[in-house]
Amino acid sequence: MLLRSTGKARRGIGTIRQDVNVSIEGGARVEIKGFQDVRNIDYLIENEVKRQKNLIELGERLEDEDVEASELVGDNVTHLFEDSENQIISTVLENDGAVYGFKFPGLAGKMKEKISGDRYLALELVDYAKTRGIQGILHTDEDQDYGIGDEFEELRDIFKASEDDVIAVLAGPEENAREAAKAVRDRAEKIYSGEVPEETRNAEQDFTTSYSRPLPGAARMYPETDIPPIKISDEEIKEVDENLPRTLDEREEEYSDLIGEELATQIVSSERLPLFEAFKEEFDAKLVANVFTNSYSKLESENVPVDNLEKKHYRTLFEAFESGEVAKGDFEEVLMEMAENPEKSEEAVEEVVSGKASEDEIREVVQRVIEDKEDMIEEQGEHAQGALMGLVMEQVEADGGTVSRILGEELEKAL
Repeated sequence: MLLRSTGKARRGIGTIRQDVNVSIEGGARVEIKGFQDVRNIDYLIENEVKRQKNLIELGERLEDEDVEASELVGDNVTHLFEDSENQIISTVLENDGAVYGFKFPGLAGKMKEKISGDRYLALELVDYAKTRGIQGILHTDEDQDYGIGDEFEELRDIFKASEDDVIAVLAGPEENAREAAKAVRDRAEKIYSGEVPEETRNAEQDFTTSYSRPLPGAARMYPETDIPPIKISDEEIKEVDENLPRTLDEREEEYSDLIGEELATQIVSSERLPLFEAFKEEFDAKLVANVFTNSYSKLESENVPVDNLEKKHYRTLFEAFESGEVAKGDFEEVLMEMAENPEKSEEAVEEVVSGKASEDEIREVVQRVIEDKEDMIEEQGEHAQGALMGLVMEQVEADGGTVSRILGEELEKAL
């Protein structure tokens, strides 16, 4: 709120960085970086909690099945793939790369289990490979063999694997493949104990998370690397202090006297506060505030492209109201027309107004309805206005406020 008070801070997705820390009993603290969408922060947290719980539960299941991490095998198996028909692997080997193979004991049927949203267990390992420059892992839990079914069977024999075990390989430049293999193996070992690593993770578009890097320790303290040190003089501090804008709290208190507490609270929290402040002295402040809060929100909820509205559009609307050209009840219709046709401004007002009945036309309809309902008026008196209003509105295209005023005048005469 202090930043917004300056009038110099942008708002919306992408303008501020937020990190989310999540930990659960039996799990580990995870720092999720750069999540911008505050409205959906609960979904992000829920998915991360599910991920940790599912990893813990998987470790318990493997323990119940007597599957141990000591049975995990990982080794350089490049020589087995020298004649591979797999395009990715053959390209890697043509460029002096390497292939590493693994046996993940007891994980058959589990690599494709969803642990968070649409993310499945295998991605926990793939994420670690990606941080070392390897884009994926091929494994026997997938629906296709990628043309290396024979090699998988050979690896199954070499690693003494059973049908309950998963065989997997990764390939890439030799150094990258070696580092990725170590990272994947280290991460895989934790699966068997249900250990959730402390780590920094990225927020994904579907509110799940992916591994980024190890969680920094307490010793990781250093100066800001993106911005050089800036020396600020006493004179500069004094100048800033003397020219500080009023805080939003101060403005809310001031505007409460002007437009009421509820509207003041809404407008100071709104992105349209600068527009309100630009128009509040020139036009009726309460009316202006209502347009930038209630009318705007209603149009936005109806998927009207309100982002197309500019300062000139609002000025045209307020001037048309002051001149008596449009009524309050026409505001949303005029703004909708402007938003959908932003190149129009005065034309939008004219189009809306031209479709409305004139006051003389409204009065003529009102007088006719009053004449037709003379008995009802004699019986109900001024209480008949509600029913009469509905009858008149069925016959004229007009602003309700204008119709109500004319009906009140004519009803008073009749009584």
